[in-house]
Amino acid sequence: MAYRTLAEIALRIQGGTTPVIAIKEFVDGWNRHRDLAQVAVEPVWVQGDDRLWVNYWLAGAAEYGAFLTDQETPLWANQECYFSRMPIVHGGPNMRRYALVETPFAWRRRLLFTGQATMLAA
Repeated sequence: MAYRTLAEIALRIQGGTTPVIAIKEFVDGWNRHRDLAQVAVEPVWVQGDDRLWVNYWLAGAAEYGAFLTDQETPLWANQECYFSRMPIVHGGPNMRRYALVETPFAWRRRLLFTGQATMLAA
């Protein structure tokens, strides 16, 4: 299977694929290829209040991917809509501290805390 772009991942999630499954597909491809084209195109907005975090994750991945390849963050990822107004912490109560500490900057500044589980390899 060819590696996926963020735009493809958003479409898959919008089409019903479980977000974490789709994100893992992207991360696996990114960790092998590190192609900035994977993050350059703005994805569709993933609908649903329970899936807003996906949009923040996608923008964080674009920013972090650009950072890892010594490139500028794609302009779309810096739009205000890609920043949460309230902290979102994934995982149970025991994971909260871990997520707050281990989440890389590109997601922290979007107030999305997931730890390292769905992050791109540095």
